[in-house]
Amino acid sequence: MRPTRLTLAAVAVLAAGTTAYLARHWVDAQHGAAIPAPQPLAQVLVAARDLPPGTVIQADDLRFDSWPAATAARLTTRRDGEDVRARFAGQISRRDLSEGEPVTAQSVRRNSAGMLAGMLGADMRAVSIAITNTSAAAGFVTPGDRVDVMLAADLVRTAGGAVPQSGPLVRYAAETVLSGVKVLAIDQSTTRSRDGGAVEGKTATLEVTSRQAQTLAAAAMLGSLSLALRGLETGDASVPAPSFVADTEASQALKAMQGARARTAPAQSGAQVTVNRAGQITAQMFGR
Repeated sequence: MRPTRLTLAAVAVLAAGTTAYLARHWVDAQHGAAIPAPQPLAQVLVAARDLPPGTVIQADDLRFDSWPAATAARLTTRRDGEDVRARFAGQISRRDLSEGEPVTAQSVRRNSAGMLAGMLGADMRAVSIAITNTSAAAGFVTPGDRVDVMLAADLVRTAGGAVPQSGPLVRYAAETVLSGVKVLAIDQSTTRSRDGGAVEGKTATLEVTSRQAQTLAAAAMLGSLSLALRGLETGDASVPAPSFVADTEASQALKAMQGARARTAPAQSGAQVTVNRAGQITAQMFGR
């Protein structure tokens, strides 16, 4: 019996050793497979602190961070023999740059132009309109927001009384003349308040195209302009603005009154003619 026990003990020791070897070999293989090959890194130029739009950048506002070289192909990187930070010093940030965000030639403009001109996109214009707390969302329209510009007009006064009283409106109408335009500044401030609160002012400067600037100039002469703040999840700003909203749509009572007048008014036949009497324009019906 003793030789048998010795044989079994030897077999057990051999099996345990083999198992331990195989287990260690498997762990080593898994450990080696889990470690990816080191990727080459590049030193990318980033903002060393939050830089609001219009900030004149200093060398201390910039630093270099390590980024995977594969993602840094179009970014500004450290170069031997060149002080890249000095090349960007004195330029103006065109938009908000968060700490750690890459700084590129597209995010800054040279200081040869004024601060606001440096913030404008290609072929864009800066136009200011008068605002109040009521017409600018109680001061919560701040630089960097997107807004719709609405026009409210007294059409009877504007058209000199030529608006047909039996038409879809009686006197007033409102419409969106521009959609999704960017607010560059409120008065002379181009940055939001640090606490995120309201920014009160008397003028709002908007970034618009040349055609939109002409639209604003004409709309300001027709009636009062107000800003409607757009949310972050608002859809495409290029969607055409809706048609106007008349006073009869805003007031069901006024619409009902107009309907009653139309039903009781005698039928007229003929043509409507606009008459100018010494600058006083009126609309009159002439029978056939």
